[in-house]
Amino acid sequence: MTINISPGGIPVADTPDVTEPGEAQIKKGNESWKESQLLDVDNKNPDFRYRWCWVDDMNIEKKQREGWVFVNKETGIPGEHKHPNRADDGKPLDSAKKYRDTVLMALPEERGKARDRHFQEKTDQQTLDAKKFLEQKKQRSGNPAPTYQPTVIR
Repeated sequence: MTINISPGGIPVADTPDVTEPGEAQIKKGNESWKESQLLDVDNKNPDFRYRWCWVDDMNIEKKQREGWVFVNKETGIPGEHKHPNRADDGKPLDSAKKYRDTVLMALPEERGKARDRHFQEKTDQQTLDAKKFLEQKKQRSGNPAPTYQPTVIR
């Protein structure tokens, strides 16, 4: 290490001397940095889907009826939600993982796949209904209506 002296004779902070053998060299551009993601989920279980849900009584009740369960903030295990603590013991009143007005919930993957199939079938039916409506409109008016061929992605 060497001490640099400014032109006014004042010592400047120590810097490593890269010419001396055995000394650490300054490397530029090797360390990467990424923004923190406040809503990232650590230690995800591949058997579950995760979602941050708005804390509203009706919304939470709906999610629970659909099969969503709270994620324990201490263990990270979906569905392992402890009973609320007492207010006088100094601990948080429940074990759900929360951020501001949201709570982390998880849905079993099998149930998620069934949910995906349900909404895909619903979308397919709506697309077919729209196509039939356009064809009927074309037949009634005699004017060529735009043709529409739905693309079903599975």
